[in-house]
Amino acid sequence: MSDFGSELARLMTERGVGVRQLARAVYCNPGHISNLRSGKARPSPELAADLDRYLGAAGALEDTALRSVSTPTGGAAGMPSKPPRSAHLLDGGPQPWELADTLTRSSLSMTAVGFMEESVTSLAARYPFTPPADLIQGVQVMLRAVNDALGRSQPLSVRARCVKLAGILCGVAGQIADDTARPDQSAAWFGAGKVAADETGDPDLAAWVLALRSIGCHFRGEYDLSATLLDHARIAASSSSPRRQGWLAALSARAHATVAAQRGDKAGSTTDIMRAIDDARGCLQAAGPRSDTDFFDGPRLAGMAGATMLLLGDTGAAKAFIAKALEGRASGDVKGRVLLTLDLAECLAADRESEQAADLAARAICMAGTGMVLPVMSRATAVHSALPPWSRTRAVLELGGQLADLKVAEMEA
Repeated sequence: MSDFGSELARLMTERGVGVRQLARAVYCNPGHISNLRSGKARPSPELAADLDRYLGAAGALEDTALRSVSTPTGGAAGMPSKPPRSAHLLDGGPQPWELADTLTRSSLSMTAVGFMEESVTSLAARYPFTPPADLIQGVQVMLRAVNDALGRSQPLSVRARCVKLAGILCGVAGQIADDTARPDQSAAWFGAGKVAADETGDPDLAAWVLALRSIGCHFRGEYDLSATLLDHARIAASSSSPRRQGWLAALSARAHATVAAQRGDKAGSTTDIMRAIDDARGCLQAAGPRSDTDFFDGPRLAGMAGATMLLLGDTGAAKAFIAKALEGRASGDVKGRVLLTLDLAECLAADRESEQAADLAARAICMAGTGMVLPVMSRATAVHSALPPWSRTRAVLELGGQLADLKVAEMEA
């Protein structure tokens, strides 16, 4: 066993920390931790530092790792020992951006930043199509990498790009917190994202963060706050791309329609709300190719228009828009298709087609499956609440039972 392995094993025993717990804490493969402890592998300086911090070794692990660099653990004199046959090339190794950083050491290189930007924008682009649980680990890894980069001295150009990455990651983290019913965490992440946008002087990033926060507020029933956030976002996005401005206009139309419906003032607000939908349509016609977080498109506009018309009481127009949206949304966009299906179910409920509405809502819940998130639960509950209270049909009763089971499962989780 190497000196580093002996010290690591001693500290893990003293702290009562197991292999898997330690691996999760430092974002490392458990097999690599086992190999480090047995002396079959050596840590990178970054991993040694992370292990040292987590185990409270006061620098002992880092020092031992540095001393072991020139001390082979086996094989012929002066030759490093071969890695164990079972070890994978990537187990516990650096990520591509870390390697690029090492190759151009002094400050974070432009190459490394490029790798990080690709990873972060991929996470943001995948969010609408991917269950939150499938993104959490990737977001954690990138948050750690960006935080480490910002904690080191960087040229201004590099720092500005890292700050923007931090803002995007905070936006994605805020979405995850909203979808998993953690509003306090989401507010903190979105607040940090706004700080990043302010520091880098990027009004488009600020608008994006504000808009994402508004979506969570909408599904939690904080309708006035959602509308206010979108008003601020539209002001911030005055120089953003047409596609971004169209997305904000469509979100704003839905938000203000919700407020009008809550206040019983649909007629007085219809003109302004429909103008926002028209603005969104005009922006989309002038939009260039989609990129990064700028994902708004025709099917999403149709979905927003459908939700808005439902709120204004025009279920015929709402159904037509929602059908168009469902036709255009990708089959892999489960969350989006489930929410659209629930909007359609609420149209049926408003038209007193209670059994059909309940059947459709139940189907939407089944579509969500293990990807159940707070917005889906909120919409399904709203559909059930909109059904006639005197309806005792099989479909309505079964929907109520589904929702009750989901709430029990959520409490037990």
